[in-house]
Parts: sequence; C-alpha cells; structure tokens
Amino acid sequence: MAQPQLHQALDRAFTERSIFVLNQTSHPGNIGASARSLAVLDFTRLRCAAARHPDWQHHPDALARASGALGLLDQATGYVDLDAAIADCHWVIMLSADVRDFGPDLVDVSSACVWAAERLRQDVNARVAFVFGSERHGLSREEAARGHLLASIPGHPAYHSLNLSQAVMITA
Repeated sequence: MAQPQLHQALDRAFTERSIFVLNQTSHPGNIGASARSLAVLDFTRLRCAAARHPDWQHHPDALARASGALGLLDQATGYVDLDAAIADCHWVIMLSADVRDFGPDLVDVSSACVWAAERLRQDVNARVAFVFGSERHGLSREEAARGHLLASIPGHPAYHSLNLSQAVMITA
C-alpha cells in the first residue's frame, strides 16, 4: 500500500472508531449541525443520550441544520442515558469548558485527541467516545467523572462558551 493510501486507511479506522456523544441535548438543531460538522470531517458515529426531543432525528430544525448530512443524522443512535451511550466504548473523553476540582485529568482538546489516537493505534478494536454536555448546563460533576480524561477547548477566560456544534467541529 502506498504511503498516502496507508495514511488514509489509518485515518478512516480512527474516524470509524471515534464516537461523538451528545448528552441531554436540548435543541434538535444542534444535533443536526453536529452531524453536519462530523460529516464534513468524515466521522461516521454520532450518538444522542437522553435528548430533550424524542423525535430529534426528524425534527425540522435538525434536518435543516444538518444541511446535506442527512445520512449521518439518520444513522445516529439514540440512547436512554449517558451510561448506555458509552457502555461499549473503551476510552471516554469528556468535553467541558469548566475546570473541575476533582475527576479525570484536565487537558486541552488537542492533547486529548493525541491521547485518543494513541489508544486507537494500540488496540485496533478499541472505541473512543467524545462526550459533550447539554447546551445549558454542560456536564455534571458526576458525568465528567465517568471519563478517562476531561478535555477543554482553550478560549478567553471571561467568555469561553461555544455552540455545541462548534465544539464538536473543533474536537473532530
């Protein structure tokens, strides 16, 4: 296999084994926009845990903001809660703008992605979940503690709030 083809095969293996989990998403449009972000970067696995709207995949806002990524939105899987959504994942990275007093190690998102890639490279059967909290409240302390790492997207200390789909895109 030529070097560029080998690189593409490795990248594809990583994108297929990286799972993006949206926990308690309140706005279906953010799910659609996240699907669009993931599709642009060739990620294929989106899960929603305890989404506020039970029909999020068919909600007009989700469909509109998916903007052509309807296949990924349609293939996304819903789960009753966060534990169910990450149950088959070997490694879990929680994303949060808030620094926690306790819990998993806090790293920047770039370091978390390098960490994830190393784990995927070491075990060809491993799956890594990237978990994002609700738009209004982020992740609770208990939810953040379920991860192996807590990652943060660096930003201005006085205002570091991103739209959910923007955080998904940066992480992807």
